[in-house]
Amino acid sequence: MVEGSFSISKVVPLIVVVWVLSLVTTLAAMYVVLNFTQVGVGDLSITADKIVDGAINTTKLAEGAVTTEILSDDAVTGSKLAANAIPFMSANGSVQLTKTTETYENVTDLSLTMNVERKCTLLIMFSVQCAISDLDTNVLWRVYVNSDRIGNLWLQPPGNSPKWSSVSYTFCQPNVSPGEYTVYVQWYVSGATAWVADRNLYVIALPTG
Repeated sequence: MVEGSFSISKVVPLIVVVWVLSLVTTLAAMYVVLNFTQVGVGDLSITADKIVDGAINTTKLAEGAVTTEILSDDAVTGSKLAANAIPFMSANGSVQLTKTTETYENVTDLSLTMNVERKCTLLIMFSVQCAISDLDTNVLWRVYVNSDRIGNLWLQPPGNSPKWSSVSYTFCQPNVSPGEYTVYVQWYVSGATAWVADRNLYVIALPTG
């Protein structure tokens, strides 16, 4: 053999090896593509049969990633999404009342009974259309929750009869335990005649526990 020449018999096996490797690589790529298409990778959907068993577990979620400190305790519950989750009640009247006695009496129609199922703060608001015969005398009001008096105040109409005006006030009763509560308004007149007409009482139980 002439020096520097090469043998065809040595090259042919090399070409065959390269061709076989190329064929195997192509077939392997086709297999991967066909199998992934069958399980739906092409549509990017996520289903239970496409997630390898054990692919998501507690060891693969960062420790403490989801805790009650991160999600406010009971942030979403049935009681907070249900109708009337924040109890509200009202009472009202419009029949004119007259008072001359220096004693406390319940204001007719300004009373209601509410049942609360959770610890709460009661927000109590009342508004009364009122008149008085003599501005030098007094009209006092107070609010009770059951037998507990939670407010006592002087609200004087600004003009003599027959000048009507509206008086209103808001009371707050915190730390109310679950149970049934009757809320009512009383009034007192000193040395004159007073009248009330349209009147409203509103009670909201704001949950705190």
